[in-house]
Amino acid sequence: MQKILSSGYKIPSSLKSAYGRTLRLLRRPAEKLGILRFLETHRNICTLLYLRTLFSIYDSEDLVRLDLPWWSFDAINTIETFLYSRGDPANIFEYGSGASTVWLAKRGRTVYSVEHDSIWAERTRNLCRLFSHVSIIEEPPQPAQEHTQFLSGGCKYKGFSFDNYVLSIDKSPSNFDLIVIDGMCRKACLQLAIQKIKEDGIIVFDDSARDYWTSVIDASGLFVKRYPGLAVALPYPSETAILSKNSGILR
Repeated sequence: MQKILSSGYKIPSSLKSAYGRTLRLLRRPAEKLGILRFLETHRNICTLLYLRTLFSIYDSEDLVRLDLPWWSFDAINTIETFLYSRGDPANIFEYGSGASTVWLAKRGRTVYSVEHDSIWAERTRNLCRLFSHVSIIEEPPQPAQEHTQFLSGGCKYKGFSFDNYVLSIDKSPSNFDLIVIDGMCRKACLQLAIQKIKEDGIIVFDDSARDYWTSVIDASGLFVKRYPGLAVALPYPSETAILSKNSGILR
């Protein structure tokens, strides 16, 4: 399947911030004019639901109210079908928490979500306060040591170890039906996820169109289906990939 993003496509953070501020300013008049209510009333039309989510960028509480994770719409539909088609509720692990944690909690038996940012972890705990089967695992980065295995490639955390974050999935004695990778050290997380996913399970890898993650996915040895197109809250197309050990799981 052809990628819809150009090689290495990434929006500058300054532009993201400006866009977020603009939408927050427009949200109040959109509410007063009844635009948001109209879009929500017609959320069965994907384009209108997408337009509604544009007002929810960087607003996890609103995405929770809309019952949406921050992935591409086609991937969301596929994952939801996968979860509901299983005989028993799924056991789920998630690298990177947020609105998706609540979405998964409504559809799974257990959800373990590891988060490196303490403030964000507390925010997610508040979002999940009604779900006793959700565990938020807080694993902030630590100064790198000689034995450090996993380092982030980002400048912000240069010289810091994410060993505890990546290896947190090993604390569970059982394997998972669904593993989401949408956080730090994604290459290392994918390697661990392959060991912890069930034979009939799936791995969800968000922002999969970026060059440095595409090569990691292609080298995984797993079957891959890519879901490019409109994504929740994003003003540009994105892609979420779903990986599995068995080619027959996703058709």
